[in-house]
Amino acid sequence: MAPTLTARQAEILEQIERLTEVNGYPPSSRELSDVCGLGGPSGAHRMISTLERKGFIDRAHGQSRGLVVTQPALDC
Repeated sequence: MAPTLTARQAEILEQIERLTEVNGYPPSSRELSDVCGLGGPSGAHRMISTLERKGFIDRAHGQSRGLVVTQPALDC
């Protein structure tokens, strides 16, 4: 069974996709937190980790702005 997203997780994934498209690069944890009201970079980091664990994004560890959406929110 494929992993599913909560409504909030899908919203965050959509924002990552949108910000990447608009800016030409993925958002930082701070930017994602500000746009989505996640309470700071640590909240964004937790959400990114959850999305990565569920297979919706990949992350280049040690690389700034290393988020890559592997399964768009529309496929959920």
